[in-house]
Amino acid sequence: MNEANRTSLKRVVQLLSVFYVMTFVSGFLQNTQFNIFNYLSFLLLCVGGIALIRQTIESPVTQTLRWSLFLTGTTSILLLIFFLGYEWSKLRDQVNLEASMESFLYGLTLVFWILVSGSLVLLRRPEARSTH
Repeated sequence: MNEANRTSLKRVVQLLSVFYVMTFVSGFLQNTQFNIFNYLSFLLLCVGGIALIRQTIESPVTQTLRWSLFLTGTTSILLLIFFLGYEWSKLRDQVNLEASMESFLYGLTLVFWILVSGSLVLLRRPEARSTH
């Protein structure tokens, strides 16, 4: 993988990190008139995940890095899907489902950050050089 591909993938993963932080901060706006920012930040996170998956498919990366990046993008998309499920259960006043969705979102967040960290470490590591 050339340095341009590595840098481009690293920027997308870093951008996903920024989008997640925006998502976390916008969570404090729930139940206010500014809750739309919560939806927008989850949408940006999802779009960033789709962009990461697309770029990963098109890039010549190692199998380990490919899976790490692919799972990072997939987790970003799943965060939006389960957030919408959480909001739906909250609107329907289904307290048990709401609590389950919220706990699942916390677990998914942990998986997301583990994958982001792993992807950034794998992107930082130089490829093995051939000595022939």
